[in-house]
Amino acid sequence: PVGIKTNSGSEPSLKMPGSTRSTLLSDQEETTDWSDNSDESKMSVLDCPAEPLDGTIYALTIVSLVSDISHVVRGSQHAGRRCCRSIVSGCIIFACLSFQALILASVAFLICQPAVNDMQEIYEEYRQGMTAGGHFDVNNVTKLTGKVSAVCLIPLAHPVYLGCALAIWTMTVFGDLRNLFEEGMRLLYVTPSITSMADALEEQADGVRTVEGLTVWMKTTLLVFVFIPRAIAAVVLLWLGSRWLTASETLPDVLLNALALEFVLLLKYLLYELLTTRHQKQMVQLTLVKQTSSKDVPNVSSYLLALSWGLVTLAWVFIYLRFLQQVIPGFHWQLRSVCDAEVTKAHWTDIFGFTSYNYHRSQVATDSSGIVGGIGGIG
Repeated sequence: PVGIKTNSGSEPSLKMPGSTRSTLLSDQEETTDWSDNSDESKMSVLDCPAEPLDGTIYALTIVSLVSDISHVVRGSQHAGRRCCRSIVSGCIIFACLSFQALILASVAFLICQPAVNDMQEIYEEYRQGMTAGGHFDVNNVTKLTGKVSAVCLIPLAHPVYLGCALAIWTMTVFGDLRNLFEEGMRLLYVTPSITSMADALEEQADGVRTVEGLTVWMKTTLLVFVFIPRAIAAVVLLWLGSRWLTASETLPDVLLNALALEFVLLLKYLLYELLTTRHQKQMVQLTLVKQTSSKDVPNVSSYLLALSWGLVTLAWVFIYLRFLQQVIPGFHWQLRSVCDAEVTKAHWTDIFGFTSYNYHRSQVATDSSGIVGGIGGIG
């Protein structure tokens, strides 16, 4: 024991037989609980209490329908006001869906299709110049003058750059679909089915109320008029957005168009902040909906499920560019090597963005000729 000294003043060394030491270690291992009930496992398990829905115009419609219909069935004295509020919420969500449909139709017919036609004309001129004897030959690039520079500006000539932009856009849409899926699971699957909307809400003294159940017809209404239209709009927007980004006229337009598309997904937040009262926003925050699970246990399946969205994103980008894109049907991916050589020769000297002397000289010569021609015309 520590503190007991020998006659020489030093602490004695404790030696034990090997069998005794192994017995003590085995006893210690038996007393150590490495199961899921240990303190470390308990700290990693998170409780998932009921939480409000995200502050969107769809959440307002859901909360208004559930709350108002529940109070009307109970015999509320303000049945007319509650019905009016539900109708207004339904009109707002209808306006949101109509506005999204109008924007999608405008993007498809007024923006995307003209851009696709222009790009197909540029590529067709390049393809005809590269075709010899009915076969596409990359070696014919030396016979083209000016057409290579024009075709190298299309995004498909730079698949890595276009793929990164498509991946960012796809993750944006998939994030909205993931939130939609989780809200649908919470309201349509986790929330129990009841026989009367009078028992839908459990109200507390502090004004907080929890959705304890929904009738079958209420779940059907939410599925048909809220969740399915949102899912359709997101899928259509993913397709049209991918098509528009692929048909961008220049490389900088790819990122600018991606930013322009994002505001369509943010429309539900904009309408919620602009067209709702403070009372309606407070009602959304005070209405709690059960989570998909009462506890969040970290395990391999949860991590793989989270990573699966990234894998699906990469799969969509590859499948769309390789098989689904109809901006330039039958696109020859050998154009990438031609454009890389063209860009390296004409534009770049290093990775820091300094352009070559030949490129600057050609640009200055072009600008100078334009200026001299303009001055001569004035004279």
